[in-house]
Amino acid sequence: MLRQGPPAFLFALAVARTLGATPAQASVGLAVAQLLLAIPGVAAGIPTGIGLLAFVSTGEVQYLPGSWLLAVAALTAISAMVATRRPVADTLQSAPT
Repeated sequence: MLRQGPPAFLFALAVARTLGATPAQASVGLAVAQLLLAIPGVAAGIPTGIGLLAFVSTGEVQYLPGSWLLAVAALTAISAMVATRRPVADTLQSAPT
């Protein structure tokens, strides 16, 4: 049975930390990378969802507050900070062989 190692993004964080990035720099980099991938999905998903809701809705349409986007960004940043707290040596040693 093959042992699975940590996710690939942990290796990228470990390499960045090994090359001298601080935990804050690594977490900001991961958060920006995740948000850059999420922006096209949000840009396409929100209008599509609103249009679909308006199409199938029979009553008044209620929208989520804009603070939900801030909550998603905060959760992304928290996951990045948690990932950067893992020791670099542990991440690099746990590579599958």
